[in-house]
Amino acid sequence: MGETETKCRGAGRPRCFETDKVLEQAGAVFWSKGYASTSLTDLTKATGLNKGSIYSTFGDKHSLFLKCLKRYLDKRLEVLQETLSDDDPKACLLNVFTALEQNQCEHPSGCLALNTLTELGPHDAKARCLLDSHLAEVEKLIRGVLERGQRSGAFGDFPVELASRTICSVILAMKARARSHQLDGLDHRLGPFLLDLLAKA
Repeated sequence: MGETETKCRGAGRPRCFETDKVLEQAGAVFWSKGYASTSLTDLTKATGLNKGSIYSTFGDKHSLFLKCLKRYLDKRLEVLQETLSDDDPKACLLNVFTALEQNQCEHPSGCLALNTLTELGPHDAKARCLLDSHLAEVEKLIRGVLERGQRSGAFGDFPVELASRTICSVILAMKARARSHQLDGLDHRLGPFLLDLLAKA
């Protein structure tokens, strides 16, 4: 869950702000420009805070970015949990692919998680730790749906861990293609195609 704590700054003229709102504003800048291309000036303009307030409340640029990334990942996980709440396991997974296509249309900057994995993953241990933990949670949720589908007879007999990893890999690949505006008719058919394979396994 995002932080909702209210902070105040300034000795003479205190200014109150919600930390979660600041993380949303700063996160939008990182999402749009990438970590390396985002300057402290960009962040002060987006949040309305001065440099001193950013440092005293959130730490340096990297610390602020990690907080923004965690907020983003937590909210993505909440959305995924809601998407997978349907009683029908097949509908759950189809909803994931439908939501994925809609999100790529709404956010031309792509997926912040994938963007971060590409930009910082190889050399930023803290960012990579957040991403690895998030991906593990995503796989766990997908695995739960697959197990439920096998128990109900909606899906065939297959290694659930391997299938969940495969589905997550397909989702990441679609996000990468969407980032470069390469999604086409075949991508839109991937969800139903995978469901058909799982049912016949």
